[in-house]
Amino acid sequence: IYPRLMSRQPFAHVPQLWFCYFGVELFFMISGFVIFFSLGRSKSLRDFALSRFTRLFPVYWTAVLIAIAVNAAIYHVPVWASLPRDLANLTMLQAFLGFDDLDGSYWTLALELSFYGLIAGAVRVTALARIRVEWALLGWLAVITATRGFDVHIPYRVSLLIIQNYGQFFVFGTSLFILYSRQANRLTWIAAAWAMLVCAFGANPHTQANGFTHYFLYCLACAALMIAAIWWRPRVLSTPVFQFFGRISYSLYLVHSTVGFAVIDAVMAATHSDILALTLAALASILVATILNATIETRARLRIARALGLHRPGLPA
Repeated sequence: IYPRLMSRQPFAHVPQLWFCYFGVELFFMISGFVIFFSLGRSKSLRDFALSRFTRLFPVYWTAVLIAIAVNAAIYHVPVWASLPRDLANLTMLQAFLGFDDLDGSYWTLALELSFYGLIAGAVRVTALARIRVEWALLGWLAVITATRGFDVHIPYRVSLLIIQNYGQFFVFGTSLFILYSRQANRLTWIAAAWAMLVCAFGANPHTQANGFTHYFLYCLACAALMIAAIWWRPRVLSTPVFQFFGRISYSLYLVHSTVGFAVIDAVMAATHSDILALTLAALASILVATILNATIETRARLRIARALGLHRPGLPA
């Protein structure tokens, strides 16, 4: 992303790995699986909401403050000039409030929040109606299919609420969990298959992934990775390196652009070595994420969870 969006020129010695864009699609599939699991283990919707709050917000607030500091100290952005945007970002609702993301990586968080609301509502409504949750998933897919298939223009905020361009990945992940837990029936298979067929519409037209010739096949590859990880459990996923990056992944996601771009800028200006710049940017991002995970994501989260009386505050999801 950096060569095209920041420097506007390619790196001399480092290739661009285009398929890495699909980390987003894979991430949403994983989220569908894990969040539905977390919701099922919560004793109430309040318990679920508080667990999400303690999981997301403490380290997110810290990352926002780091981004504000970097913008002020390195890019000389006056704090007072960007105060409305910065305050909106602290809510994690900036996209719905009409403000830009302080860090480009934050854009997925609005979709995550929408999914929490949608899946919690779906579970509640289907439980009251005494029907399977797959009926809600199929209804969601029908809305996505209709709006995309007929190219229906809907307001941007509404598209975020229904997750118009990415909802199918959450549905697929949720369906996989139902299959994995051996509670599936024919509706589950229909939801999973339909979700993947929605990918045939192509990528979100507002992202860099738009225009991929084989977008549908890449999405199927992401689905295959999910299936392989869940049912085959490759040993490599249990190695210390993967376990470490799993622990710091949320913190790393939040800071890698802010810290990484700043380091790349500084090193490129001083040495013009793209390899050195990327290496130091990666190391710096991992270091900051490790510190945040140890101090905020783990300790502060548990203290806040206990203060709120949260059931099972140690829940890793």
